[in-house]
Amino acid sequence: MEEKRLKDLLEVLNSMKELELLMAEFYRVVGANWKDEAEFFERLQFEEIKHSKNIDTLIEIVSKNPGIFTVGRSFSKIAVNTVSSGINESIQKVKEGIVNKEKMLFIARDLENSLIESRFFEIVRTDNLDYLNLIGNIATETKAHREFIENKIREIKRSR
Repeated sequence: MEEKRLKDLLEVLNSMKELELLMAEFYRVVGANWKDEAEFFERLQFEEIKHSKNIDTLIEIVSKNPGIFTVGRSFSKIAVNTVSSGINESIQKVKEGIVNKEKMLFIARDLENSLIESRFFEIVRTDNLDYLNLIGNIATETKAHREFIENKIREIKRSR
């Protein structure tokens, strides 16, 4: 991989790491505001932090062996910035008490969908199993977050 592409890729991976940490902060704020759901959101927060650490490992793998990676689907920082802005706005809404629990769950689900639909998992092509396993785990867990949140939404709707 040429130097500029490597630099761009590492920049995108770093941006994705920051996005995962921002999602962790979102879940921390939500858990702090809805004590009865704190355990639910602490689990999600922990997993987002784990994702950021996995991305650190991805960065290390790519940095050590750039020749075994090629650029897959392009991924712009604008997309990352858009999702980041949405997360920051959502954090602010939760802090200000603007959203109720059900609406906040819809926001959380939509944020997880944004990460899935961004397909950041496809920005690199490689046969490196360590990389593929880590990126696969992040993708699987992100989809599981969405399902976990959707189940919580259904639970709330049934309890009305």
